[in-house]
Amino acid sequence: MFSGEENKKRRVYSSKYALSSLCVCAKCGDVYRRIAWNNRGVHSVVWRCCTRWENGPSACDAPTVQENELQSATVKAINKVFSISDEVLDMLKNNIREIIAGNNLSEIEMVDKRIADKQAILLTLLK
Repeated sequence: MFSGEENKKRRVYSSKYALSSLCVCAKCGDVYRRIAWNNRGVHSVVWRCCTRWENGPSACDAPTVQENELQSATVKAINKVFSISDEVLDMLKNNIREIIAGNNLSEIEMVDKRIADKQAILLTLLK
Protein backbone atom coordinates (compact mmCIF):
# COMPACT_ATOMS: atom_id res chain seq x y z
CA MET A 1 0.00 0.00 0.00
CA PHE A 2 2.61 2.53 1.07
CA SER A 3 6.27 2.19 0.27
CA GLY A 4 8.26 1.62 3.42
CA GLU A 5 5.25 0.35 5.37
CA GLU A 6 6.97 -2.94 6.12
CA ASN A 7 9.93 -1.05 7.65
CA LYS A 8 7.73 1.32 9.65
CA LYS A 9 8.49 1.67 13.34
CA ARG A 10 5.83 0.81 15.85
CA ARG A 11 4.59 4.07 17.32
CA VAL A 12 2.94 4.53 20.68
CA TYR A 13 -0.64 5.69 20.18
CA SER A 14 -1.69 8.75 22.12
CA SER A 15 -5.35 9.66 22.14
CA LYS A 16 -4.59 13.15 23.33
CA TYR A 17 -5.49 14.58 19.90
CA ALA A 18 -8.34 13.44 17.66
CA LEU A 19 -6.11 12.83 14.64
CA SER A 20 -3.28 11.06 16.48
CA SER A 21 -2.12 7.98 14.54
CA LEU A 22 -4.84 8.54 11.92
CA CYS A 23 -2.90 10.73 9.52
CA VAL A 24 -0.50 8.63 7.46
CA CYS A 25 2.26 9.84 5.17
CA ALA A 26 1.57 9.04 1.51
CA LYS A 27 5.31 9.06 0.76
CA CYS A 28 6.71 6.66 3.38
CA GLY A 29 3.70 5.24 5.26
CA ASP A 30 4.70 6.53 8.68
CA VAL A 31 2.23 8.45 10.84
CA TYR A 32 2.05 12.22 11.15
CA ARG A 33 2.82 13.75 14.53
CA ARG A 34 1.45 16.96 16.02
CA ILE A 35 4.21 19.46 16.67
CA ALA A 36 3.96 22.86 18.36
CA TRP A 37 6.33 25.40 16.86
CA ASN A 38 7.40 28.59 18.58
CA ASN A 39 9.35 30.62 16.07
CA ARG A 40 10.50 34.00 17.40
CA GLY A 41 7.46 34.30 19.63
CA VAL A 42 5.02 33.15 16.93
CA HIS A 43 3.25 30.00 18.08
CA SER A 44 1.84 27.59 15.49
CA VAL A 45 0.79 23.96 15.48
CA VAL A 46 1.66 21.71 12.55
CA TRP A 47 1.58 18.02 11.67
CA ARG A 48 4.71 16.40 10.23
CA CYS A 49 5.69 12.96 9.04
CA CYS A 50 7.57 11.21 11.86
CA THR A 51 10.22 9.92 9.44
CA ARG A 52 10.87 13.44 8.18
CA TRP A 53 10.84 14.84 11.71
CA GLU A 54 13.33 12.27 13.02
CA ASN A 55 15.57 11.77 9.96
CA GLY A 56 15.23 14.95 7.92
CA PRO A 57 13.92 15.77 4.45
CA SER A 58 16.33 13.35 2.75
CA ALA A 59 14.45 10.44 4.41
CA CYS A 60 10.97 11.71 3.45
CA ASP A 61 9.98 14.85 1.59
CA ALA A 62 6.35 14.90 2.75
CA PRO A 63 4.96 18.38 3.38
CA THR A 64 4.28 19.91 6.76
CA VAL A 65 0.55 20.55 7.27
CA GLN A 66 -0.89 23.38 9.35
CA GLU A 67 -3.26 22.03 12.00
CA ASN A 68 -6.13 24.35 11.02
CA GLU A 69 -5.87 23.18 7.38
CA LEU A 70 -5.86 19.53 8.47
CA GLN A 71 -8.87 20.05 10.75
CA SER A 72 -10.75 21.89 8.00
CA ALA A 73 -10.07 19.11 5.46
CA THR A 74 -11.14 16.47 8.00
CA VAL A 75 -14.44 18.24 8.76
CA LYS A 76 -15.09 18.73 5.04
CA ALA A 77 -14.50 15.00 4.37
CA ILE A 78 -16.76 13.95 7.25
CA ASN A 79 -19.52 16.29 6.06
CA LYS A 80 -19.19 14.92 2.53
CA VAL A 81 -19.64 11.36 3.79
CA PHE A 82 -22.71 12.23 5.84
CA SER A 83 -24.39 14.56 3.35
CA ILE A 84 -26.46 12.20 1.22
CA SER A 85 -28.86 13.87 -1.17
CA ASP A 86 -32.57 13.06 -1.04
CA GLU A 87 -32.31 11.44 -4.47
CA VAL A 88 -29.58 9.04 -3.33
CA LEU A 89 -31.47 8.34 -0.10
CA ASP A 90 -34.65 7.50 -2.05
CA MET A 91 -32.68 5.22 -4.34
CA LEU A 92 -31.18 3.41 -1.34
CA LYS A 93 -34.62 2.98 0.26
CA ASN A 94 -36.05 1.56 -2.99
CA ASN A 95 -33.13 -0.86 -3.36
CA ILE A 96 -33.61 -2.07 0.22
CA ARG A 97 -37.35 -2.55 -0.37
CA GLU A 98 -36.69 -4.54 -3.56
CA ILE A 99 -34.16 -6.76 -1.81
CA ILE A 100 -36.48 -7.40 1.13
CA ALA A 101 -39.41 -8.11 -1.20
CA GLY A 102 -37.21 -10.40 -3.31
CA ASN A 103 -36.12 -12.39 -0.27
CA ASN A 104 -39.72 -12.80 0.89
CA LEU A 105 -40.75 -14.04 -2.55
CA SER A 106 -38.07 -16.72 -2.62
CA GLU A 107 -39.05 -17.84 0.89
CA ILE A 108 -42.69 -18.08 -0.17
CA GLU A 109 -41.67 -20.09 -3.22
CA MET A 110 -39.65 -22.46 -1.01
CA VAL A 111 -42.61 -22.97 1.35
CA ASP A 112 -44.95 -23.58 -1.62
CA LYS A 113 -42.54 -26.19 -2.99
CA ARG A 114 -42.30 -27.94 0.38
CA ILE A 115 -46.11 -28.01 0.63
CA ALA A 116 -46.36 -29.47 -2.89
CA ASP A 117 -43.73 -32.12 -2.03
CA LYS A 118 -45.55 -33.08 1.17
CA GLN A 119 -48.87 -33.27 -0.70
CA ALA A 120 -47.28 -35.55 -3.30
CA ILE A 121 -45.98 -37.83 -0.54
CA LEU A 122 -49.43 -37.92 1.07
CA LEU A 123 -51.06 -38.82 -2.25
CA THR A 124 -48.63 -41.70 -2.79
CA LEU A 125 -49.26 -42.96 0.74
CA LEU A 126 -53.04 -42.86 0.22
CA LYS A 127 -52.89 -45.00 -2.92
